[in-house]
Amino acid sequence: MKWLALALLLLSCNREQRAQHEALAQELRPAAAELCKIQRGEGGGCFGDCVIWSAAQEGVALRKAGATLSQLAKIADPDTERMLADVRSRARSLHAALSACDLQVERTGKPGDDVKRCAQARQAHSKESWALLKAVDTLEASTEER
Repeated sequence: MKWLALALLLLSCNREQRAQHEALAQELRPAAAELCKIQRGEGGGCFGDCVIWSAAQEGVALRKAGATLSQLAKIADPDTERMLADVRSRARSLHAALSACDLQVERTGKPGDDVKRCAQARQAHSKESWALLKAVDTLEASTEER
């Protein structure tokens, strides 16, 4: 009978972990929607003010995603939690670094000083931005596997 109790315990642990991973996937959706706004490849054809507007829009998206990602709940699975802790930490740092991007970007006329400050912040923290995107991609891939 001990084996039956152990089997039931393992089954309940697996169900709990699966439920936590499914909840995590739900939590990741809003941040993923923001991160999807970021161009990951060379689009070409963007010059002058377009570069400023694009960088500012990416900065706003990264800041919004950072706010969500830094608040992700802890999870019992140690491997996933290790990845989550990395995402939370990177998101918190980037959210703070992109404080100039707490604005709405409307592509009308010439970019104002606030848009330029946001674009500069985004460009200054490009390495951190890509590191966060990579950490989120790794977390999402791992979560989907489980």
